Amino acid sequence: FEPCDIVAPCATGAILNLQSIPQIKAKIVCGAANNQLEDTYRDDRMLFEQGTIYVPDFLVNRMGIVNCSNEQYGYVDHDPFFERHLDKEWEHSIYQTTLRVLDLAHKTGEPPAHVAIRLADELSFKPHPIFGHRGQQIINSLVANRWHEQD
Repeated sequence: FEPCDIVAPCATGAILNLQSIPQIKAKIVCGAANNQLEDTYRDDRMLFEQGTIYVPDFLVNRMGIVNCSNEQYGYVDHDPFFERHLDKEWEHSIYQTTLRVLDLAHKTGEPPAHVAIRLADELSFKPHPIFGHRGQQIINSLVANRWHEQD
């Protein structure tokens, strides 16, 4: 592997493992491939101990997962529910959550994926934001965009 600033795994899972991690000569690993770490706890710790900042895939690519898991409910054009995740100011945005995870990892000496999993577990006890009046918003958006008139 050549020295570089960032390695971005964006295609294959389990690409970060006992064989590949020692060869990585980058400051940061941040990509969108699912399940990049062959063994979440071992490989996250290994990257952390070699001084490589790992930004967990499920944090970086979370809106891809949210989009796929909620396709069955339909889409709202310029959806504020989705767009806020890309807004630097929203406390739970990808940007803010990444900063929080990396800051906690630095302060606690705990690898980033460990921190992100802990935070995700804590947040999993909060009500799911997609339910409620979202169904009506989706219907209104589809009608406004004349979806029902498409071939």
